Amino acid sequence: MYFNGKYTRSGGNAYQGPNGIPLIRRGIVTSIVDKDDAGRIQVRIQGTDKDDNDDNTNKTIIAFPMLPKHLNIVPKLEEAVLLFSFNSDDKTIDTMYMGPIVSQPQDLYDADHQLEAWNAFSFGSRKLGPAPTQRRKIKGGYPDKADIAIQGRKNSDLILKDDEVLIRAGKFVFPEDNANNSRSDDEFDNKLNYKFNSRTQGFIQVKYNAQINVPEDENDSKEFGTITNVVSNKINLLTHKEGEPRFNLTNQDNLISDKEMQRILEEAHPLVFGDKLLEFLELVKVAVGNHNHKYPGLPAHSEGQSDAAVAIQNMNEYDLAQILSKNIRIN
Repeated sequence: MYFNGKYTRSGGNAYQGPNGIPLIRRGIVTSIVDKDDAGRIQVRIQGTDKDDNDDNTNKTIIAFPMLPKHLNIVPKLEEAVLLFSFNSDDKTIDTMYMGPIVSQPQDLYDADHQLEAWNAFSFGSRKLGPAPTQRRKIKGGYPDKADIAIQGRKNSDLILKDDEVLIRAGKFVFPEDNANNSRSDDEFDNKLNYKFNSRTQGFIQVKYNAQINVPEDENDSKEFGTITNVVSNKINLLTHKEGEPRFNLTNQDNLISDKEMQRILEEAHPLVFGDKLLEFLELVKVAVGNHNHKYPGLPAHSEGQSDAAVAIQNMNEYDLAQILSKNIRIN
């Protein structure tokens, strides 16, 4: 069955080929199993009207993806797709599919083939929902129109801007998330029931033409280059080669399992804050270089207010734990 309501100037249907073969049809995914990994799916053809008596309506066919294999976007069961057929009188004509069809970004995770999928079309069954980019509590979660982006079904994306690359996970918070640390339900959008994640979002941001120095005064020149920011609650920098301790970083199911992740957070070495280490070493340098002993065999004299005594006092009282990061680990 071809779509109704889309006509050419000659009165024929714009979705129909010259031989009467419908070139574009709607379909519902019934299976995504392909033993040859060719990407083929099984689709049940849908008509546009409930009273449609076309013999092909509700027929199940096999369809090949129009997207190249370099992109992995496979529709879920019961999602909607568009079907394209080669122009031929052959009743066993090859068919290709494009999809899943999703009208609005908030439905990327689950677009019902009878509801959300077709809402932006003239034959949609309900009105479109609110535009997410216009919702204040969701602002920043979806790509701008000028961006090139690959969006995950729910909560991750890759965005290519003019001089910037973003890789994000957890860009939104949903009420049922384990990582939801919202203070109240009022933080969520009252229509879409999720919000931009400002507390636990993880991302890698690479920016070009960014200022990479901090001038000491207004006469200093500015220097520009690239800046890479890695942001997360916990950051692990891990190596396969000669790392200690060693971890299983190439689990074939998920690279790093949840159990191994807990082991990494417990056993990997905390990263050292260089400025704090330097601060402590400066105290050690002054204390060692200027210390004195009242008598041979006694510990260094640390009483009084001399530079050497104060340095030894500060060195002995220094909180060494502040040298180590609590959130960045290495092996």
